[in-house]
Amino acid sequence: MNPGAGRDRVLAIRAFYGQADPVGRMYQRNRENDWCDLAKASRSGARAHSLVRGDRMMRDKIPTAAAYVCGGDACPGLHGTVQFFQRCDGVLVVADVCGLPDSETGFFAFHIHEGGDCEGSGFPNTGGHYNPGDTGHPNHAGDLPPLLSANGKAYLAVVTGRFRVDDVMGRTVVIHGGPDDFTTQPAGNAGTKIACGIIRRV
Repeated sequence: MNPGAGRDRVLAIRAFYGQADPVGRMYQRNRENDWCDLAKASRSGARAHSLVRGDRMMRDKIPTAAAYVCGGDACPGLHGTVQFFQRCDGVLVVADVCGLPDSETGFFAFHIHEGGDCEGSGFPNTGGHYNPGDTGHPNHAGDLPPLLSANGKAYLAVVTGRFRVDDVMGRTVVIHGGPDDFTTQPAGNAGTKIACGIIRRV
């Protein structure tokens, strides 16, 4: 692999996240303490945020779209990235999050919502789950597996065929304070919204 490709990939993604995020803060994090820092990933082959085991094609890819997720008033230290890679067999969603609060189960519901606004306390303008097929939960296009916290950090990589990246551009990624029970309608009894990010093209 060309050593410069990894550096270029990191610079491109960081340039994207250098824009003002949806809740009015800049993407600025402490380099010494930031477990999620893409620059650290570059020192191990620039793979940590884009490589799923056995999926060689993702190694050098810049995501099609990404969201910078930021915690609300209840979780101001929560932050992370959610990247979307369009593939021929679906969309690879890669989430890397830090600062999750203590939880009895360690699971945090994780969905794509139809709205495109992360403003306001509790993120009231995100709307419901992205559900163009008008199906029941957990069959919404925006329903994703929950995050599992390990000391406040979570990493998730999943391929979904329920949407294309273009379908969710400008919509929101939401992390909830509770686990998803995959039964209760319309949102799995997932609890309050604790973090939000707008999906933008990279």
